[in-house]
Amino acid sequence: LVTVFSKMEKLRTFRLINSTERGPWPALLNAIFSTPTLTSCEIWDSPWRRPEEKLNQSILDIPRERTQLKRFVYRVPFTECFPRESESYGRRDKVQGPVELSNLLLLTSLVCESVEVLEIPAELALSLVDCVFPNLRELTVQGHEPLQAFDWSAIFRNAPRLGGIHLQTVHTASNRLTTRTPRAASRPSYDDFIVRGMSNLESLTLSEICGKERLLSALPYANLRTL
Repeated sequence: LVTVFSKMEKLRTFRLINSTERGPWPALLNAIFSTPTLTSCEIWDSPWRRPEEKLNQSILDIPRERTQLKRFVYRVPFTECFPRESESYGRRDKVQGPVELSNLLLLTSLVCESVEVLEIPAELALSLVDCVFPNLRELTVQGHEPLQAFDWSAIFRNAPRLGGIHLQTVHTASNRLTTRTPRAASRPSYDDFIVRGMSNLESLTLSEICGKERLLSALPYANLRTL
């Protein structure tokens, strides 16, 4: 597959579904992200699970300017490695989670300037809020870790064109995969929270409203086209 990518002169969309094996390996990722015609890349049910699958910049040697992806999807449901009655149910374990997060951060850094549609697991979204997405128009997160108000202020600040948000999340009392305490100076006021992007929102999907009262109160209801 890697050897024939260069021959696919009309390839626009690539979707990998590989649940019985492992996450995309470096040679395949290099081929995918270096295909100049590719505008959409989707990774379904192909998580990196083991530390030896962790990527780095030297292994994944892809110049950012060669990547023109408009749509990037990493759709990997949480692993059911804990019993349902456990507080950790629905979470990545301490081995898989950091490997996924590290690799996803690396791939996101390659597409952040060009991507317009982004879908990532909610459990891994927290550490991506500091990335700058100048062209991002639609964001989807799925999982068990809903973001808080101060996280959304950072997302709106770094994605000024964001007009569609789809939150398919479930409230959980368990701790986040990566604990993050906002600096006092970075906590936005209520007005700042609105100014940093809520006025551009035209489409919103919520699977539940628990913990999202501030988001709902700041909605620009007159602009919404889809709810």
